[in-house]
Amino acid sequence: MNAQARTFYQDHGVTKVDDAFEKSQPDSATVMFCRHCIKYALGICNKNRKRDLKIQEPLFLTSQDGRRFRLKFDCSRCQMEIMYQ
Repeated sequence: MNAQARTFYQDHGVTKVDDAFEKSQPDSATVMFCRHCIKYALGICNKNRKRDLKIQEPLFLTSQDGRRFRLKFDCSRCQMEIMYQ
């Protein structure tokens, strides 16, 4: 978000440094990769299915200010990606 952060990344070999998400929101971007998986928490994980709950994908998280974040699942890696669209 600031010049010191950009300099730090460049000093450590990063060749392309984009502005922080908060500074210039792109049309779409990956906001976060995480191991905590909504499908796993609901018991509808493709690997460890515990419930027969019918869901329609894609799934979304909605923030209090109304922004929507699409969830993308990489079940082979047990990873969930939170996307801003």
